[in-house]
Amino acid sequence: MRKQALTRGGLFIDNGRGAPEACAGVILTSEPVQCGGTIIDGLNFHPSWTTHYPGVRMGHHTARYSWPPIDGRATLIEERSNEISAIDDPSFSLELFPLPAECQDIENLVRIQELRAWGTANPERFAGLVGGNTPRLFATGDLDEVRAELDTADAQACVVSSPVNMTELMAERAAVKQALRDNDVQWLGLGSGPGNRASNNTIRIAVELTAVDLETVRLLTSAVDNPGLLEISSRLIIIE
Repeated sequence: MRKQALTRGGLFIDNGRGAPEACAGVILTSEPVQCGGTIIDGLNFHPSWTTHYPGVRMGHHTARYSWPPIDGRATLIEERSNEISAIDDPSFSLELFPLPAECQDIENLVRIQELRAWGTANPERFAGLVGGNTPRLFATGDLDEVRAELDTADAQACVVSSPVNMTELMAERAAVKQALRDNDVQWLGLGSGPGNRASNNTIRIAVELTAVDLETVRLLTSAVDNPGLLEISSRLIIIE
């Protein structure tokens, strides 16, 4: 395959191990925020264009890197001034995720620390978190039971229903990734967790491809036990 290069401006997120991922449209509002994009080897986070959010470093930048990626990784060719491409959406904001309708009347929300502690103690029911100024917990089963455990005299928990727990969600994501690899389907982003900008109060496995056709949709939906979790999209990319 002829070596090519992709130049794009947009959001880069630390994948949790210090490696920057180039986010396409898949930006999940989980705690921490994630996007599951291509890892760019050689690109270092710098204070001039990054900021810290609980559990992650992130920022808008412009980079040119090798394409297509190999095993989800590409190599930096050069960094450029942050001229965000028109095909990228720079409007991502950590504070623009409204609460679900059932939580909007809560005046004082239970803090993310308490929600995280509940998730650690209840892995069989825990499905994910959203942080920021609007913390919420995603859980399986009877949500009233969860709220009863978390609510205090001063604060109420925003708890959202999920069809799967985190372990089941990660297993489904792994199945999608294996299906993509086994069938040489090129993807821009693969993330799992509480929603994205279009559906931030729903557990999703978000997949962004360079192109979508019916055969690929059938391939991915047949790879998982819960096809309703899948959110498949595509994005125009410019390759040099």
